[in-house]
Amino acid sequence: MYTEKVFYKDSYLTTISAHVISCGTDENGLYVILDKTIAHPKGGGQPSDRGYIELEEERFPILDVVEDDGMVRHYIKTERKIEDFKDKDVILIIDWKYRLRNMQYHTALHILWRSTINVLKNPELVSSAITEKNGYLVFKYEKAISKDELKEIENLTNKVISENRNVKIRWYDPSEYPGWKVDPITNKVRAIEIEDWDITPCGGTHVLHTAEIRLVRVIDLEKMKKGVFKLKILAGNDAIATSLAHEEKYLALRKEVSTDDIVGYLKKITSDLESCKKELLGYQFEFKYNELRTKLDDFKVSGYYVIFEKMDIDPNALRNLTKRLTSEYENTIAVLVTTKPKIVVVGSKSRNIKNEKINMREIVAEISKKLGGGAGGDKFFATGGGKSIDKVDIALKEARDKITQVIS
Repeated sequence: MYTEKVFYKDSYLTTISAHVISCGTDENGLYVILDKTIAHPKGGGQPSDRGYIELEEERFPILDVVEDDGMVRHYIKTERKIEDFKDKDVILIIDWKYRLRNMQYHTALHILWRSTINVLKNPELVSSAITEKNGYLVFKYEKAISKDELKEIENLTNKVISENRNVKIRWYDPSEYPGWKVDPITNKVRAIEIEDWDITPCGGTHVLHTAEIRLVRVIDLEKMKKGVFKLKILAGNDAIATSLAHEEKYLALRKEVSTDDIVGYLKKITSDLESCKKELLGYQFEFKYNELRTKLDDFKVSGYYVIFEKMDIDPNALRNLTKRLTSEYENTIAVLVTTKPKIVVVGSKSRNIKNEKINMREIVAEISKKLGGGAGGDKFFATGGGKSIDKVDIALKEARDKITQVIS
């Protein structure tokens, strides 16, 4: 009997009912083996999932998850006798925040490795791993690696991320990938395919679309010994948080230091950080654009795309996003609102919409008035704002309902 690895098919499940088929104690502690699991065991460079086993409304923290000959052991912290779990139905709950981080890093490392191959041409992978601090690749390469090459690797990786490519699970006959681990239930080799980019045998958890990774930052290239390098990255929220923290740190230093030489140096750093910020906003823009584009059908009403959304995005990116949506897609009415650093309302409609009742200046003005502000623009494009953040959701809903009545 084997443990069914449900995460092989769906990495997004966070809760599942399962049956305890075995339990016991070994040198690592108390464990239960389930008939199926959504908890990824450590291996392949990916750490084990965190979470809980719930029995009779009592939760027991998962300390480690280990696979042994097709059986997945869930090591738990409990004061109860391990025999209490035998033949019981339980609920398995994983830590979603931690799972998502591992998914982002794991898919990012796949993209990064293909980028490294494309830039350096003939590196040889030794290993890869996700740690509490970062993710990394270890590879063999006989030449020196320049800063320009590192930047090209990073840029290429983020380009693939921003393009929101599909990430799919594939199953292959073992003869196609000799030497790779074969799943005992399917007798197949599991592989991860990144659309038009990479396909690699892998048993890990991954995002479904590359844009879910958000951002990758190369943070270090360590020469471990002659011809062997460790390339470290940050991905997802780790990358974004670090980029913003660096910006705040150096902007604060710029205000505090007055020596001419240091000021000049800090101005250069600030300039570099501004470039990084623009690059970050560019990735943010592409992520939001692809996010909306992939669910356009959800916005369809009577032949129109009616997009009324609140999002955490830079106001300039918000304007560009609204214009891009309505220029690339006909019959589109888009009203987007951001509240950071202040409320900005942007509305736009496709040029092919002739209905005079759909007037963007009037729509944005009505929303802005409810938020305690004003608006300006014309029937095709308008901007506004306000002060009442707590009224944004209801103002957007009322405006959308009104437009829906007009076009229905």
